[in-house]
Amino acid sequence: MFARFTGTSVIIAGLCLSFLGSFASVGVTAQDNPSPRRFRMGNGRVVTAEELSTMLSGPPSRSLVQGTNIRVNQTGPAAETTLVIDPRDPQHIIAAAMDSSQLAVRVTPYVSFDGGQTWEQQSPVRNFARSPDGRSVKFQNQSDPVLTMDSEGNVYVSTIMWNTDRSDNGVFVYRSTNGGRRFSAGVPVVAHIGESNPAFEDKDWITADTTGGPFNDFLYISWTSIGDGSRILFSRSTDRGMTFSTPQIISDDRGVQGSMPRVGPQGEVYVIWLHSRRDRRPEIVVDLSTDGGVTFGADIHVADVHPFGRLRALARHGGSLPSLAVDRSAGPTRGNLYVVWADRRSGDVDILLSRSTDGGMSWSEPIRVNDDAPGNGKDQFMPFVTVDQTTGDLVIGYYDRRDSVENFLVDYRVTWSSDGGETFAPSIKLTDQPFDPSAAFRFIRAANFTCMVPFMGDYTSLAAHQGVIVPLWADTRNGRSDIFTQPMAIR
Repeated sequence: MFARFTGTSVIIAGLCLSFLGSFASVGVTAQDNPSPRRFRMGNGRVVTAEELSTMLSGPPSRSLVQGTNIRVNQTGPAAETTLVIDPRDPQHIIAAAMDSSQLAVRVTPYVSFDGGQTWEQQSPVRNFARSPDGRSVKFQNQSDPVLTMDSEGNVYVSTIMWNTDRSDNGVFVYRSTNGGRRFSAGVPVVAHIGESNPAFEDKDWITADTTGGPFNDFLYISWTSIGDGSRILFSRSTDRGMTFSTPQIISDDRGVQGSMPRVGPQGEVYVIWLHSRRDRRPEIVVDLSTDGGVTFGADIHVADVHPFGRLRALARHGGSLPSLAVDRSAGPTRGNLYVVWADRRSGDVDILLSRSTDGGMSWSEPIRVNDDAPGNGKDQFMPFVTVDQTTGDLVIGYYDRRDSVENFLVDYRVTWSSDGGETFAPSIKLTDQPFDPSAAFRFIRAANFTCMVPFMGDYTSLAAHQGVIVPLWADTRNGRSDIFTQPMAIR
């Protein structure tokens, strides 16, 4: 994240809100009653302070119910979704996203007790941490939330926290023992408080071992440490998130981003990420631990990546960051690994899949997942993959522009495979109306300014259990980024 000052406004990785004061319009003279404060947004729109407050603290002005899609969040903008289905009670679903309604970014949980038909928004997780000298330090921002659940029903959310006006930052994990309604204080996995020029810890992902094996209920977390280059770091907790091991570097090279850990059927730990190389195309690699995350081997090549730059009307879109799923079901595809990512090798951006049937040692040639006409100039991006561990079904969700004449408006689609990725069902469009992604934004508040950043997140999420898919995507139909779902049975 970078910043530069331009007169009365500040730009941080996007466009800021400029305070226009009482003389915002050319040719307007002062009157006895001064004009209300006005702010110019990144899209050029001018709003009053009252209008801005309404945008941030309340629901959008349009109807909250449009079509059949279910809106999850009550405040926003919100993006970067994550959710888990409680296997002991599949009607109980916990979700989270980064919410910018308070002029800062906060991780906010949501809970459903009816299979995702209705949602209760919870209070944001706490944004305080202890400094080395025992002081309580408040962080302005949280992002990159990821949820997981252990075999006892404890819910964990990992997040990064950072300050815009100083270098304090770190990775933290919170635990809920009451089904996601309330989370305890964050436990630091790594924290830089009061340090001079520390690394920036980014893009965390957490998962729990629920195999019932020797590492049952261990927590595994990986992230990108950005300092002298970038490295993938890894840590584990063997005491249900009370403490975490000293972070270890598991990437063999620098220039990495977007890691994701998953657990195999025998308790193996797989971590995948994107590796950018100077002399040839970027690649996706995976690393493996068979001793509960104590040691890892050499990075294993999964696939080359044909990257792409900015997509139309999108400041951020996750690029080619990979998503990983492992089949732990009792069916014939048990042990399969699946990786999906967005790739431009066919001329436009498609969703590709590679799989491993030998524990990640070798990988299949990538296949195209989206089922529109190849090379039609329509983009698909930001994929997420999961496995229904009760059925072995492989499920993939992604953003899709096939129905937009100008490759502009966006829908959300899902597809699934019941034969380990050999064949896929025709994709289904879950959005009941397309949306304009240029309406996405979030707000960042620092010491003396407010910044509006065009942002729809780097990832979405979905879960599947007992033949029911529950997706969770960011959607701008209400003029800002909100969170929607549409549970759907496939069996």
